[in-house]
Amino acid sequence: MAAILDAMGPYVMQLIADMATEEVKMLLGISGDIEKLENNMESIKCFLADAERKRITELRVQRWVQKLKNAMYDATDILDLCQIEADKQRESKGSSTVEKAPGCCRPLLSCLRNPVFAHKLGSRIKELNQRLDNIYEEAQKFNFINLGSHPEQRMSIGEKVTSEFVESAIVGEKIERETRELAQILTINGHHDIKVVAIVGTGGMGKTTLAQKIFNETTVQGHFKVKIWLSITQHFDEVELLRIAIEHAGGVHGGLQDKTLLSRMLTNTLSKGRFLLVLDDVWSNVAWSNVLSVPVRNASKNQQGNWVHGTDHLKVVGMKIISKCGGLPLAIKVMGGLLSTKPRSEGDWEAVLKHHAWSVAGLPKELDNAIYLSYEDLSPQLKQCFLYCSLFPKGTTIWQGEVVPMWISEGFIHPPDRSSSSHDDWLEEIADGYYKELITRNLIEPATESVLTRYSCTMHDVVRSFAQFMSKEESLVVQDQQDDGGSKISHLRHLRYLHLEDTNITRLPGDIHRMKFLQHILVQECPQLDHLPSCITQLLHLRTLNMNGSHDNVLIPKGFGQLKNLRTLLGFRVHLDKNGGTGWCSLEEIGPLSQLRKLSLHGLENVPASSSAGMAMVSSKEHLDYLLLKWSSSGFMELRDETNKQQQQRVVEEVIEKLSPPSSIRHLSIKGYFGSQLPNWMMVPATWVFKSLRLLRMDKLCCCTQLPDGLCQLPSLESLDIGDAPAIKSVGPEFQSPSSLAVGGGIVTTGSVVGFPNLATLRLDGLCECEEWEWEEQGEDATVDAMAMPALKGLVIINCKLSCLPPGLASSRRHALREVRLYKLSNLTYIENFPSVVELQVFDCPELRRISNLSKLQKIEILYCPNVEVLEGVSSLDSMEMRDVTMETVPEYVTTVRPRYLKLTCSKELYESLLTGSSSEYDKISHIKSRTIDYLRRR
Repeated sequence: MAAILDAMGPYVMQLIADMATEEVKMLLGISGDIEKLENNMESIKCFLADAERKRITELRVQRWVQKLKNAMYDATDILDLCQIEADKQRESKGSSTVEKAPGCCRPLLSCLRNPVFAHKLGSRIKELNQRLDNIYEEAQKFNFINLGSHPEQRMSIGEKVTSEFVESAIVGEKIERETRELAQILTINGHHDIKVVAIVGTGGMGKTTLAQKIFNETTVQGHFKVKIWLSITQHFDEVELLRIAIEHAGGVHGGLQDKTLLSRMLTNTLSKGRFLLVLDDVWSNVAWSNVLSVPVRNASKNQQGNWVHGTDHLKVVGMKIISKCGGLPLAIKVMGGLLSTKPRSEGDWEAVLKHHAWSVAGLPKELDNAIYLSYEDLSPQLKQCFLYCSLFPKGTTIWQGEVVPMWISEGFIHPPDRSSSSHDDWLEEIADGYYKELITRNLIEPATESVLTRYSCTMHDVVRSFAQFMSKEESLVVQDQQDDGGSKISHLRHLRYLHLEDTNITRLPGDIHRMKFLQHILVQECPQLDHLPSCITQLLHLRTLNMNGSHDNVLIPKGFGQLKNLRTLLGFRVHLDKNGGTGWCSLEEIGPLSQLRKLSLHGLENVPASSSAGMAMVSSKEHLDYLLLKWSSSGFMELRDETNKQQQQRVVEEVIEKLSPPSSIRHLSIKGYFGSQLPNWMMVPATWVFKSLRLLRMDKLCCCTQLPDGLCQLPSLESLDIGDAPAIKSVGPEFQSPSSLAVGGGIVTTGSVVGFPNLATLRLDGLCECEEWEWEEQGEDATVDAMAMPALKGLVIINCKLSCLPPGLASSRRHALREVRLYKLSNLTYIENFPSVVELQVFDCPELRRISNLSKLQKIEILYCPNVEVLEGVSSLDSMEMRDVTMETVPEYVTTVRPRYLKLTCSKELYESLLTGSSSEYDKISHIKSRTIDYLRRR
């Protein structure tokens, strides 16, 4: 046998050499096929945008698009298989790093080292390339336009857009109300360099009349030092326009003819103080862009709160667009969203008016062409994201935190530079921008409880029907455990997104690490889930882990810090291992997670020392924009040993100091903290670094004795919510009055810094022992600019012992505040001097006696406040509601007001008396023609 083998040796060696040569050729061929696959897909995608437009009306195009999308799905599957094979080879070599493909269609060629796999893969790629060749040839028959090389004429994500619109029907009884509302808007002390409002409408509708009434309104006259009215004709002289503007601003132009010199002179003249500029009879933006823009903008840099107020003729085009909407409110709303993304020029609006989508055939008659037009204006990626929202069942809330990972999992989100090795670092930010743009375009709408944060939305039924029609060939929604009869997701090899919310699961699969591509795991509201499998640390592509609402002490495995790709980590619970075990991770393990955008930490009472908190490196996570810090104070409150309680308080105070958020933070929540004082990073001067913080909520502060003095200097803070803080006896003047500011490492005392410059909503709930709020009204010579909370629009105070609202809050100079809600203020005796408040609700304020001097008040609700005696100075009152089961007589103050509508809910006895229509009690309400009267049964 040995002799035979020796004789065959040269032949065997040659055979092996030949096989190796063929293998190399095969591998080279496959790599070439992969490159061809990439090129084919990119070539055909150029036609996809045009094909999307034509597929509604042409059945052949629909079929072609479906073929292409099926091929693209198959290509994605092939790339996934390449990644799986590459991971196997990486694991066999003991490597723990994740290989990232440099492009969306370029697989990891290391997978071709396995000849068996390469052979199987090669035939699939060849077959797919042949399909793509055929699809490309078929595309030539449809004469598709290649839109791939043309930039979209759309605004970029994140660009701020103004969409304010003033109702044009201003004649008759509405003109006074419109005047008051616009005057109020003009005198709001926002911290902007320049702001613009436009009055639009067709000729003869009264635009100029309304503008004149606003221009001469008393509050407007007193608010602006410089007021200019310019009438812009269709054919104006630029030099003359500048000279007139200088004269009206109180300057002297000296007969100059040079446009540059006149422009500088106008800048200097306008810089003397806050100014209001009215441009009347505007036909185009030429007067603004070519003549007035530069001097006005330059002057506005010298002071804040300036306005340009114009009347124009965009509404002529706008009214035609509205006409095309057939008077349907939804269609008009969607068109308004679309127009808000367009430049305010007649040409751009005309393009919308003449768009081919208005006349497209093929849509079901119950669907609206306006929605189709808005859909056509979306980018290809945003179209996919929009259509995906229709998969949510009717009535379901579309949460940003859920749909964004879905979009990413589906591959809808692409960065601008997809050749970069870090091309997926900003996918969440891009997707968040898409979500916001869909809101701007009114294709999804913020839910009632999410108007400010916009974290949750709903979709109108008609919009959903349209999206379902457009995606009918590719989507399937199965509800109520219906079986669609199709085949089952085998082995879940391609799974990216796993959502098991509100289920009774007790654990995740022990081999979950085999789902190599899993990017998002959402197991919120799963109270039976008490631990995560140790192998979860091998899911190196994981971007989201949401455990909010799961077991109070869910155990997280050691080695969690390996998941460095995580962007969202919610419900991370600090585990207190009383048995000294080492199998579960501690707070320190989130230290390496530098890519986190959203983070919530629970069970922080279990952090043993500040050193552990410091190793979490929260302040170093430069991308973090949402942070929740949550303690449970139940164990602390049960302690009877005072020394032990003080020791625990010292620990939590040291821990929170180390959990300072980064400067990038936009939304911060603190719950259950039981330290006696809040951290230094919430005090002056440290808070000046948090320039992006917009929303701040602090709840269940059982031991804090005072509010921090640094919140007032947060420049971007829009919403402040403080709840359940029973140890606060009073609110001092430092809360709303900044006394110092950090500059370049030093501290500079500043007397003119505005406190809470952009705060729009303030809610104080459960400061149940607070009796005083020190905030004095400023002197007569003080300007509105120096007033704290100048942009405050909504105020809610619940459950405290204030006897009156502070004079600095209830100021005659406060023009932005529109809604005030006061509940369970046991000592409150009067409410007065809120000149801009439109809605007032008071509930269960037993000592309240007087409500006065609310000249703009339109709606009032007086609920269970039996001792109110005076309601006066409410000349604009339109709607009034009163409710009290003990009410046996109509209060006398009702006879002194003239609302259009009254809703009265009282005792049964009074109800029956009023029904007679002839009693003395009925006489008190007889002057109010529109009424609803009901009674409550006493318990």
